[in-house]
Amino acid sequence: MDMSKAYIKSVMENAPQADQKIALDKLHIAQSLGRAVNKVRIEENKTLINQGVELLKGTRYSWLTNPENMSEEQWDNFEPLRNSTLKTARAWAIRQMAMSLWNYKSRVWAIKAWKKWLCWTQRCRLEPIKEVAKTVKKHL
Repeated sequence: MDMSKAYIKSVMENAPQADQKIALDKLHIAQSLGRAVNKVRIEENKTLINQGVELLKGTRYSWLTNPENMSEEQWDNFEPLRNSTLKTARAWAIRQMAMSLWNYKSRVWAIKAWKKWLCWTQRCRLEPIKEVAKTVKKHL
């Protein structure tokens, strides 16, 4: 469901037991997390360039592409970045974990998984990710 306050209010007023049926919208959360990962990448890239390191230069689409849509060659090129200690790699891992949370069949287990994800994001020290997490928490 769209995370707009007006939309949620309307659904809550007009749908019986809406609070038990509403689900977060994967598309909007994916977009928000994608923007957050990109913000982390941009900030980190500026810092690295000032240090004379161009490790993140030209990697924007690698971080924003769904791994399922990557060719084997793209994945092989991306894997060292993904496994690195970069802040961007951490932000990407947080995003990927969130994308996997729609696979739960049980509402109870899904909520537990989202709460665990929220704990991770609150400790991550990546402000763009934490902003998205606040939005998710508000709607959870």
